[in-house]
Amino acid sequence: MINKARKHAITILTAMLFSIASASAQSPVSTGKRTPEERAGMQTEWMKSHLILSPVQQQQVEALNLKYARKNDPILLSTSGKLKKFRQLKALQHEKDTELKTILDQVQYKKYQELRDQMTETLKARRHANQN
Repeated sequence: MINKARKHAITILTAMLFSIASASAQSPVSTGKRTPEERAGMQTEWMKSHLILSPVQQQQVEALNLKYARKNDPILLSTSGKLKKFRQLKALQHEKDTELKTILDQVQYKKYQELRDQMTETLKARRHANQN
């Protein structure tokens, strides 16, 4: 059960990495809390460059990323326990993925999943290295 919860936590963190990944590439000295608009913009740029989005898809993905960045913000800022936050973020990520599937074509969505899985593995490796 703990491994399952850990896997889900890593999945959520991976989703959050999508928004952080492009920030690292764009601004090496960027620190501090980002607004939902900034996180959504960075995530959209990352997706645009990795998934080769059409102009219509870019608009749809940008709106979707902003919608969910705004929904995630109160959860991330709340004083709720980690497990409660995790469950809420996981539910929102599932909703977002369902909507994203209607925007991306099958090839793009598969690539999105592969990149997300790679980020998950990278995060697992980092966590494992930090524990040792």
